[in-house]
Amino acid sequence: MSGQEDMNAPQRPPWVPLAIAIAVGVVLAIGVGLVLGAGGPGPTAPPATATAAASLAPSESPTETLAPSSVPSIGPTPSASLAPSLPPIVTVPPTKTPTQRPIRTPTPTPIRPKVDSFTVTPNFIGACDGNTTVTLTWTTSNADEVRISLDPGPQKPIDAVYESGLLPDSSLSGLSYGCNPTYSDANGGYHEYVVIAVRGKSYSWRSIKVYVHPPT
Repeated sequence: MSGQEDMNAPQRPPWVPLAIAIAVGVVLAIGVGLVLGAGGPGPTAPPATATAAASLAPSESPTETLAPSSVPSIGPTPSASLAPSLPPIVTVPPTKTPTQRPIRTPTPTPIRPKVDSFTVTPNFIGACDGNTTVTLTWTTSNADEVRISLDPGPQKPIDAVYESGLLPDSSLSGLSYGCNPTYSDANGGYHEYVVIAVRGKSYSWRSIKVYVHPPT
């Protein structure tokens, strides 16, 4: 009965054991190669059967082991250098050149003329007639000329000039004295004589009143 079952069992092809043997050889060859490549002596040439079996297995890329010296030293990845932020542009207004004020030349103080002395002779008329005269004498400073005013009244003496073009230091004699003067005060009637020192448009004066007794 058992002999009949063996006759009826399917028969294995003759190449199956060979293929199994080749596969086992390839696995062993790969394992030996890995062990030898990791630190053992150089690999020995595999037997011809192993080589033939390896040619039937799929090809694999060999693992390359780099020496430590060949590995480039990689430092920390530098961060991207950012351009410094520029400050905002501030528009500066142009500097204004100060306007130079014209230098004012001070106006020189005009030199004013001055009457230094003035006298009338006689300075009092006691007895008056048609021949009575008086003499005026004066001295001045800084004057170009002297003018004489007689009884100017309410006017300015410069506006009631009797004589002009006289020397700064001089005298005027033989000036008639009227016996009936128009002006009078508590001291009696009088004539007013004024000497005016003139320099350009500047002037100064001094006056003297000469009184007279009423005629007899």
